[in-house]
Amino acid sequence: MEPVRQGRRGRRVAAALLSLALVLGAAGFVAWRETRKPVILSLDPAVGEPGGVVRVVGRNFGGERGDGRLEIAGVAPTESSYLSWNDGVIVARLPLVVDSGLVRVVTSDGRSNARFFMNRERLPERPGAASGAGTAPRIESLSTAAAPIGGLVTIRGSNFGAVRGTSEVLFAWSSPVAASDEAGAAIAVSDDEGGYESWSDREIRVRVPDGAASGGLVVRGDSGSSEPLYFQIADMPGVKTYGDKRTYALSYFVQVSRVKSSGPNDLWLWIPRPVESASQRQVRIVSRTREPESAGPRGVDLVRLRDLQSGRVETVYQAWSLQVHSVEVEVRPERIREIPSPAPALVARWTAPDRLVASDSPRARALAGRIGSGERNPYRLAKAAWDLAVAEWKPDPTGKAGPEDPLDLLDGDRGDSYAFAIAMTALLRASGVPALPVSGYLVSSSQAARHYWVEFWIHGLGWIPLDPFLGAGGNLPGFAVPFSDRSRYFCGLDNRHVAFSRGAPDYAPVSPGGRVAVRERVHSLQDRYEEASGAIQEWTSFWSELGVTGIY
Repeated sequence: MEPVRQGRRGRRVAAALLSLALVLGAAGFVAWRETRKPVILSLDPAVGEPGGVVRVVGRNFGGERGDGRLEIAGVAPTESSYLSWNDGVIVARLPLVVDSGLVRVVTSDGRSNARFFMNRERLPERPGAASGAGTAPRIESLSTAAAPIGGLVTIRGSNFGAVRGTSEVLFAWSSPVAASDEAGAAIAVSDDEGGYESWSDREIRVRVPDGAASGGLVVRGDSGSSEPLYFQIADMPGVKTYGDKRTYALSYFVQVSRVKSSGPNDLWLWIPRPVESASQRQVRIVSRTREPESAGPRGVDLVRLRDLQSGRVETVYQAWSLQVHSVEVEVRPERIREIPSPAPALVARWTAPDRLVASDSPRARALAGRIGSGERNPYRLAKAAWDLAVAEWKPDPTGKAGPEDPLDLLDGDRGDSYAFAIAMTALLRASGVPALPVSGYLVSSSQAARHYWVEFWIHGLGWIPLDPFLGAGGNLPGFAVPFSDRSRYFCGLDNRHVAFSRGAPDYAPVSPGGRVAVRERVHSLQDRYEEASGAIQEWTSFWSELGVTGIY
């Protein structure tokens, strides 16, 4: 009977091996199919007429069309409209009735990223210089009709206002693949990154913001918005995709108690709010128990508690909603160009040392020289820094403990996500790559864990995310890492990262001689949180962690 048992056991082993092979084969097929997903690199022309010819350049289109198709503003050209189709180029005639909108290539392997096409007949007429009717901003001309992310554009016209105030310049936004209904959404030039170089009533000089896409450019002020002019994003050394939108409902409070006061006093609270960025959008206040001062600086709500009385407890509560998109960036390093002169202001700002990032330390400089000797390409330098961090830096398994000096991580110490973010930022800046630490939370289900990550800048492509702590195998209690392949955290980020500060914001004191309270390694990297003045001797403050009230 023994041979019979062995025969059955052998059949069971063979069946198990066959099942495993099928599973691995299926996983390999999924991965292969993902790599064969079509990618659009350029559209020529980006502005055209109905019935004209459009040339789509990219890859993974397939050697022949088969069941593949173009989609232009949701409409596919007829069969006879395709003039040629190969793996890297599609040439097609535009429909006679075509609207402005997103262009995608669809094959059996999936849908491509989107490029924006504008029907020339839909372009608004440029207002004449002599036209003076109305007070809304009027754009008469642009210094260039195309520029890369970070490029300089001069806008000429009228009614812009002698000073900017709350006015802003808006570009079209790189809409996520899954949200074509947001194709007309806009992204503002970043004031925090020095995006506004000058502003007068008849001329504005701005830098093209991160996340901008080809489409309408608008000047918006208190008296209204200008008619849009078409602007094209040019010379992108890669593809950046925003997708997998998640909407969060979040809340937060500060409680002040054990007050001892003997007369008039003020306690100012710098309460951080979620930041707006190309991937974190539609940040909206839902409710608050106290209105902030109108003079509050960007990035925080400056709340004034006046004449606190001994024994009383004051609570400041805020609730927000916001949308977070995952980010995936495919970089073509050979297409990255030198940053032109004059460089954007953010280059000098985010390559210099600051109060958190000692990028001028001998340790950071020595390590930068080790990984980047002779290299100037920012992507390759960032990849070298990433490879070193993943191979040599040790994440603390609890995600909570870190060295007193984050740069001790460079010498082999263990570190939490804060140490990883600061050390990586220092290493990148020491290598000449603009970089900044980002602080906030990882949100999973109904809980949030404090966390830190990094962004670095590539001219022409914008800010590129990376999470070295998660990439090196770090974990946080209660948080399930959604990327099973952690190498995706280099030039990519999931939609569980909620940011409260980018960089290390510094704020001026409210009153001379005020007593300032600083909180370190919390979810915003700002330099102050509280300032007291007047006849207040003591108080105790409690800053809550982030509360998650809904995920949609």
